[in-house]
Amino acid sequence: MKRETKSALGIGGIVIVAAAVGLGLFLFTSSQLGVGFIAIGIPTLLVVGVGVYVRSVVSRQGTSESNYTKQQATETATDLRDFHAEFEALHGEYPDWNADDVETDVERVADDLEEQGVSFDTAAGTYSTKRFGSADIQDLERIQSDVRDLDSTLTDSFEEFVRSELRRLRDTLGRLETADLADVRSWRGQQAVDDAGHEVDELEDVLADHRADATDVVERASEEVETLLADVDGRVDDARVRDLLEDARSRAEADDHDGAVDTVLDAQAALEGDLSGRFEADRESVENLLEAVQSSVVEEYVSARHVERVEEIDAAMASLDSALDVSDLREHRDDLREVSVEMVAEMEGDLEDDLSALGRADVPADYYEWPSAGDEEYEAQLRRTDDLDQFRLTWTGAVGDLSNALDDLSEKASVARSYDDIESVIEQEIRASAEVAADDLPVKDAGAFMELYARKHAEVSYDPSGPALVAAGDGETHDVTVFAQFEEGGPKRGVAIEIEGTAHDDSEHRRTHLAEEVTFEEVPFGEYEVRAVPDPDDYRTPEETVTVEDDARVELTMNEVGLREQVCEGVEADIREYLPDLEDDLTDQYDDEGYLAASMDYPITDDYVPCLLALWAEEADLSVTRTDADGVVAYDGEQLDQEVEMVVQHNLGENETMTFDDFRTRFLSAPLPDDVIRGAIADAEFGESVELTADGVTKRA
Repeated sequence: MKRETKSALGIGGIVIVAAAVGLGLFLFTSSQLGVGFIAIGIPTLLVVGVGVYVRSVVSRQGTSESNYTKQQATETATDLRDFHAEFEALHGEYPDWNADDVETDVERVADDLEEQGVSFDTAAGTYSTKRFGSADIQDLERIQSDVRDLDSTLTDSFEEFVRSELRRLRDTLGRLETADLADVRSWRGQQAVDDAGHEVDELEDVLADHRADATDVVERASEEVETLLADVDGRVDDARVRDLLEDARSRAEADDHDGAVDTVLDAQAALEGDLSGRFEADRESVENLLEAVQSSVVEEYVSARHVERVEEIDAAMASLDSALDVSDLREHRDDLREVSVEMVAEMEGDLEDDLSALGRADVPADYYEWPSAGDEEYEAQLRRTDDLDQFRLTWTGAVGDLSNALDDLSEKASVARSYDDIESVIEQEIRASAEVAADDLPVKDAGAFMELYARKHAEVSYDPSGPALVAAGDGETHDVTVFAQFEEGGPKRGVAIEIEGTAHDDSEHRRTHLAEEVTFEEVPFGEYEVRAVPDPDDYRTPEETVTVEDDARVELTMNEVGLREQVCEGVEADIREYLPDLEDDLTDQYDDEGYLAASMDYPITDDYVPCLLALWAEEADLSVTRTDADGVVAYDGEQLDQEVEMVVQHNLGENETMTFDDFRTRFLSAPLPDDVIRGAIADAEFGESVELTADGVTKRA
């Protein structure tokens, strides 16, 4: 049986015996003695028994207090050894990492273990417990906590190393950017560290990614130098340059980015030295051509986009300060050549258009002289010229010849293009007044058109001082008769008959019941607007355009304008939009009043009320009229007929007279004007039984 089991049974036996003794004392002596033994004696026996058990356990081999502390010390030393191995492996992978803070903490923990009897070799990462005697358990627990804290110290130190390494890499690559060999604006650096978790593995990934990016940047910079090398057509030690670039690539692959950048810049410098002489000569040729273009008159003859392109090239040339810019120089040179050729081509095209226009026009033979530039092919000559200095000389001569030719022909060609349209205007002015002034023609340079017209028409003389054209005699004149009539007869109404044109205008006012005829005599040749303007507002103004080239007759009819058309002009669409919302209110108001008038109140702007009533009355099948007092009035025409019939039949005796004002104030449901009342009476069946006067009606006997 195991010793632990025997001890447990012994303690159990003590409890049972004590309980039996207590029960006996309770039964065979006094109850107080039994209760006291149970309450005090049994617990005392238990404490003694447990103490004996614990002492026996502690005194056994393998479970002594000394062995327990040794076990804790061994576990602590093992944890430190494992950390040391991890740290040394990481430090070995990143030899540039200054991990003094981690090493200091490791040595401090090792010293603490030494004080507890455990020897730890920080160089070898091993430990020994041969000297271990005893240790303080609380000190060991503190040392264990310090070992666990080493992980945080290591992570903080490694993160700072990664940040420092990324800053160094960014500064190193910045040298390539300064040399225009790379672009590192997308470098994330510290932000990438911030985004990573506070773990060594993730920090290693960040550093590895950025080192790979740095290697790519070196590769792109090397390719840029190779591109420059390929652009060189002179004598260059290209083998040396290529060896340097290959060395740079090897260094970058080995994470020696400082050395890689140095080597790339050495290759660039070697190339720059070989190119400098040729670069300066080429730049001078380009700048000479730029100066020739900008100092010429070409911008007066070509599109603004060409001039703007030359200005852009000039600005770009100012930024070239190194022979390594040879590829940019060549690009600017080619652009300048092309835009210069396009300028000349545009001028040639304009000259060709002018010569074609003059060739198609019916102009006298001595009107212009064929220019020598019209026989040249300047664009083709320039495209065949490779030498830039010779190109500049050819271009300068071409622009001079073409500008002179355009100066001589552009105005004459412009006149030739538009002459047919202006010739008809001149002919009309000659017929109208036998004279043409500059203001009579719708062109800026009227003199050029007049000169060409005079060359083609011997009967006309040209006066350049005006300028003016003058023909013998006077201009043509004719009579124009205008017959103006109202749509229907009625009382005399006024009408103004007018004739209006650029060379003549006249008018006459007449009064007529129906029609009137007016003759305007000696109207000069030309185009005129003839109109009849009625005095009443309720008639339209007819108008007709007439070309007076012989005696003419014009007939105009003044049609009556309905009241709705008068009051709804320009607002009908807006009113129709609101009418459905107001229709019920208008109907209710009409039912209450028996009519609607513009003088009443409505939930709409006053200017819109007349049209509103006219449209509503039209939809309600009612009549509308207009009075001086109430404006537009909507009323029931059938009811008016009934009311006037009632008055005449039952309220008017024979030979008795009633004024229209009495009709309105005493019998009618709506305040209608005299002419409406008169019309209702005249149209009634009883109309023959009454006599209408100026202001009322008399019933015949």
